Amino acid sequence: MTRSHLVGVLVALASPLASADLFETAIVIDAGSTGSRSFLYTVVRDDSGSLAVTRAKGRKVKPGLSSFADAPEAAARYLMPLFE
Repeated sequence: MTRSHLVGVLVALASPLASADLFETAIVIDAGSTGSRSFLYTVVRDDSGSLAVTRAKGRKVKPGLSSFADAPEAAARYLMPLFE
């Protein structure tokens, strides 16, 4: 999924929710084979009422999540740095 596609999805999801103020921030985790990355997106409404999505710098951890197939209980501890 490209970044522009992901931003489009976030705006589409945020549109009906923004009027209800249900969320302002989304965290997307890309759990790839070589590592996992977090991306923090913020959805804001500008003065014209349009939604805009901004991305803050994310984090990355290695190795890939698939390396925890034999020890799934360790996966949560492995992912925690992505949320700090």
